[in-house]
Amino acid sequence: MVLFICNQGKNGGLRYIYENGGTIYNAQKRVQWIGLAAVVVSIVHVYKGEYQGVKLLDGREVDLISAFLFHTGGNENPAVLLANADKSFIGSYVLGMGFTFDDSNSDATPIAEMHRLIEKNPKNQERIFPYIGGEEVNSSSTHTRDRYVINFGEMNEDEAKQYPALYTILKEKVYPERKNKPGSYSRQWWLFGRRNQEGNKAIAPLERVLVCSLHSAHLSFAFLPASSVFSHALGVFADQRSSFFCILQSRTHEIWVRFFCSTIGDGLRYTPSDGFQTFPFPAPFLKTGKPTPT
Repeated sequence: MVLFICNQGKNGGLRYIYENGGTIYNAQKRVQWIGLAAVVVSIVHVYKGEYQGVKLLDGREVDLISAFLFHTGGNENPAVLLANADKSFIGSYVLGMGFTFDDSNSDATPIAEMHRLIEKNPKNQERIFPYIGGEEVNSSSTHTRDRYVINFGEMNEDEAKQYPALYTILKEKVYPERKNKPGSYSRQWWLFGRRNQEGNKAIAPLERVLVCSLHSAHLSFAFLPASSVFSHALGVFADQRSSFFCILQSRTHEIWVRFFCSTIGDGLRYTPSDGFQTFPFPAPFLKTGKPTPT
């Protein structure tokens, strides 16, 4: 049997083959799809039972081809480590461009209007935050903020109405989009769709956090102020030590991530559950106390 496996999360299906008596005896990794789609695949040959012939991985004879299409090792994913718990999160899913102040999006409110509202009532600034996504992290060396967002946190509707100008913007631009959506999306339309409550608690004591774009050709981390609102396109890491940055930006971590995380085309799809929560940090690093900049 010949399989064409998309490199996005490939090992799940291949592990099932091994668990049910199959063997991979020939595999070619990272082959550009011959059609119009910009897809990278792996070509995998599978035999039902124990294969006794020559096994080839990218044209080289090997003793074993694992579910990870590697010449050694097992087929199971690495275990999630307790030491890495509650340190990595996905940013907030705003669910509605009406929350944003952005001159490049017609569904958002112009930034000039944001400045006018703050000048008219400085209290409005309490609920307006820089809004950071993957583009801001990857496209600017200074991570320039060109977007802002109205964030009512976990406020109920009466509390949100204490900021009438901002509440009115959401009523006009977000409510029509959210009113027919299921569950809390419509019941709490003035709040973000998914607010990453645990992550917000973890980063609250910090001055800065480490972030990376979840979909990118390169694995790049950057420190940003913890007071920002981070979009769902970012992974957020609740540690502000420079040594933490050094480890995550290291070649060791990148090799680990590119092996266990999936891809989109030739780009990396970073998932904290696969790339961070399973990553074994050096033992002395884990014994440090409360995170502080170094």
